[in-house]
Amino acid sequence: MFPEAKTTNFAYSKKRNMRTLIGFLICLVGASGISLAQESSYPSHNDSPDAADQSLENDSIIPVPVYPSYDDSQETVDQSLEDEAVIPVPVRGENVELFPETRYGDARSRGAQDFQEDVFLNSRNQFGFSLSASQGYSENISETSRQGRSSMFSAFSGQVFFNAGRRRSKLHLDFGSGYRHYYKRDNYDDPDYRANAQYSYQISRTTSLQFSNQFTYTYNDSWSFPSMYSPSQYGPIMSDEVLYAQQKIVRNAFGAGLRHRLSDRISTGLSATYALYRYSEHIRDRSDTFTLGGQFNVKLTDWLSLTNSYAAYLISESEEYRDTRIHRVQLSGLDFSWSRGSWRLWMGGGADFSDYEEKIRVMENVSAGIGRTSLNTTFTIGYQHGFSSTLGISGLRRSDRITAEFGYRATPWMNVRLNSSYIRSKDVLGPRFLEIYSSGGGLSFALSSNLNMTLNSYYQRQQPRNLDIEGLDIERVTAYMGFQFVWPARRKAG
Repeated sequence: MFPEAKTTNFAYSKKRNMRTLIGFLICLVGASGISLAQESSYPSHNDSPDAADQSLENDSIIPVPVYPSYDDSQETVDQSLEDEAVIPVPVRGENVELFPETRYGDARSRGAQDFQEDVFLNSRNQFGFSLSASQGYSENISETSRQGRSSMFSAFSGQVFFNAGRRRSKLHLDFGSGYRHYYKRDNYDDPDYRANAQYSYQISRTTSLQFSNQFTYTYNDSWSFPSMYSPSQYGPIMSDEVLYAQQKIVRNAFGAGLRHRLSDRISTGLSATYALYRYSEHIRDRSDTFTLGGQFNVKLTDWLSLTNSYAAYLISESEEYRDTRIHRVQLSGLDFSWSRGSWRLWMGGGADFSDYEEKIRVMENVSAGIGRTSLNTTFTIGYQHGFSSTLGISGLRRSDRITAEFGYRATPWMNVRLNSSYIRSKDVLGPRFLEIYSSGGGLSFALSSNLNMTLNSYYQRQQPRNLDIEGLDIERVTAYMGFQFVWPARRKAG
């Protein structure tokens, strides 16, 4: 295991870290003062979206995932009409989504993003950066004896972004790096790296294309820490990512999607994703996943649509473990929408097929959920049942998954984010179970147009049964407070 750091080294590292933290916070406070002085001199303005963008949006009938876009059009909405501004809710939880969950779509809700994303995802900002400093506490950061498992920590990170294009072609790039220091566990200090690329192209009024790529090098439980990255969900949810205490992992996920509208009421889509995982110390040192899917949508009325879909999934692990293949078919999934599309209820079913261990296996799949999205609010609850695999654990599993998300831009200077999930899976070859529960929330405050403050807490519980793999039984509470300086300033506080 990891040796304890010497007392002298620990004391020196702690003093050095505290000096660095104090200096960084002084810089942030100074930057805040400058931004406040600049804010009072900003002229009032109300940017309007491009006419070309608006014509394309009005012409399209294909439901688009509600994630931030580069267009900053929501800033032009009259505050008196906010209750009337609604955005169609995505069918999150359908067996096949037209695009991976990249958080970049044509529709936009303030509740689905934080204040930094107001700047990063605005196409009017061609480039910029952010600097962050956080102080927090985490439990169970190692697999050693309980003494010394918990620790205070400090984290520092920086990120740069670039935007190009605003009409038919849009490109977004961002790169980030951070460093985390534990006061009681110096030998756990380590940097994080991440990169993200998103590109979309409107080929015609009826056809669009999108590519995305995400890369991270960090602990695979890093989303509970002050990280700019959270694990991606690639198309249909057929795999779960488990937690390993202090397990370093490399992730890279590439996705591509094509959408085409055949008529006013019929649309189709194709998607493909490839993701690789490289563990630093685990016995199953690698996992590669491939997903290919297609979808056919028929809009029967203004409030009812039918969805038929197919997806093929393959996970390839280390040579000593068998590949896992899953085929998923859904027929006549129902999608109800009302209140001008702001509310959506979906339900669907079909069959999953797998030839795991050279035996054809079949089980039912079910997906259902409800959601609402408006200019300032996002809310979804979803359920899925079917075959799945678990990254880092070979085999085919029967799984049930419940997820809930809530985002609310309460005021122009305060944002609320909540999320929770529960996953229970059972190996098809025996009574080997894995339960994963996670829940978290955060408050974000815009102290000025450049400076943000965040308060976050997370709880994670992972409980295996009859699984002979060390490091899976984890229970962790993490809480932290952070300050973030973003340049350029947000155009409008809201």
